[in-house]
Amino acid sequence: TATGGNARGANAVDWQTSRSSASQVASGTFSVLAGGYRNTGNGYNAVVVGGDTNISSGNYAFVGGGGGNFVTQSHSSIVGGYSNTASGFLNFIGGGYTNSGTSGSAVTTQSATMNGTTAVTLSGSNASIKVGQLVTGTSIQVFPFTYVAAISGTSLTLSQAASGSSTSTLSFLTPHGVVVGGGNNQATGSY
Repeated sequence: TATGGNARGANAVDWQTSRSSASQVASGTFSVLAGGYRNTGNGYNAVVVGGDTNISSGNYAFVGGGGGNFVTQSHSSIVGGYSNTASGFLNFIGGGYTNSGTSGSAVTTQSATMNGTTAVTLSGSNASIKVGQLVTGTSIQVFPFTYVAAISGTSLTLSQAASGSSTSTLSFLTPHGVVVGGGNNQATGSY
């Protein structure tokens, strides 16, 4: 029921005592809801300290407080404010109103061949790939994250060696959007 809430995640901590929906609980593994009302922590190691109707659904994501804030991607944070969204990787929003970080959607996807080194060969040229973009896909290290370090035609250099040799589809994302505060601001570029 909404009163008791759904099952909590493995090793999760949920001190929130008031909810309007049964899903408003610390349902992610190792997630924490320290208090507040109608908050949800459903990402792995996700945290919501307090406030009202905040959602921390990214892995290692954090919402400090405020209301209606959403952190939907990995390693992103919103300290407070109202109706802010951190949907990209490694976003930070300090506070304010209706601010947003970089997008969690891939700028582009591309088939590429990796050989267990930092060298990657793309299947074709793609002008959307930029130095500093976050790279995800098969054989790509995800912790620590892997970034595009250099581009030369269809050859890329990664910030660290691929974990194996494969040909797979890679996704290129814009990380590290930062908004300190204010209203209706949007961080759309890397860093």
